[in-house]
Amino acid sequence: MALRVCSAYCTVSTDSNLVLAGLPPLHLLAEERARLFRYGRTTTAAEKATEEQQEQQEWDISTNGQWTRRLIRNIMTWIHRKWGKLNYHLTQCFTGHGTFGNYLK
Repeated sequence: MALRVCSAYCTVSTDSNLVLAGLPPLHLLAEERARLFRYGRTTTAAEKATEEQQEQQEWDISTNGQWTRRLIRNIMTWIHRKWGKLNYHLTQCFTGHGTFGNYLK
């Protein structure tokens, strides 16, 4: 789904796709939904902050998406931005997967 949201090539890493699309990793989303089902309540602000920290930590230690990580260091700043829509051309720039001489060899 993240590939479709940001119009990326299938060779773009999942980590980069998720950050660009503004989607959390699936296992964090599953934990949130399980907690919602188990306790029957919405996520508190403290739990949401903890999930955002976990997402940032996973982004920081990931070995995939090196080029995207250089451009987007803090993913919460990227996700909560109030400007700019992502399109095919911006995705190519943010991922380094595009019609560039370096990528195409």
